[in-house]
Amino acid sequence: MCALTHLTISRSRVGDKDLVYLFTSSAKTLERVVLDSIEGVTNAGLAVFLLGISQNVVYLTVRDVALPPFRHWGNLVIGRMERALDVVVDKMPRLRELRISGDVASEFMLDRRSKMFVAHDTSEETRVPVVRLSLEDVPRLCGFAADGKWPGWCTPGKIPRR
Repeated sequence: MCALTHLTISRSRVGDKDLVYLFTSSAKTLERVVLDSIEGVTNAGLAVFLLGISQNVVYLTVRDVALPPFRHWGNLVIGRMERALDVVVDKMPRLRELRISGDVASEFMLDRRSKMFVAHDTSEETRVPVVRLSLEDVPRLCGFAADGKWPGWCTPGKIPRR
């Protein structure tokens, strides 16, 4: 298998093991990843994949990935409410652009990356880049991204701070 720099998976059924197999030889070289309209992957499987590519990914698109819904008991959500992007985004030091669509992230993602950005904002050597964030129909981020309290994120209409 060769080491890839770009990976696009679109309109496919991909299981957790398939994702792991795809990035095994390319974990250190993948810079641009597009996951578009895929199903069959779990939240845990997506987290393992994202963690595997986290150190080198620069451009990431996660669009309409059919993650299983959270379990509910009446109106209560059972278990943690974090998606894979929520957990892994602060482990992506080179990330510059993130495009997401669907129920793939929440305000936890914005908060974690903001804390990472602020913590590394003092030294030119360890500076974390501002991430250009594009959202489309992300229900658990509705209204949060437009809020100005998230340093390190640049959304349309917001001037990034350097």
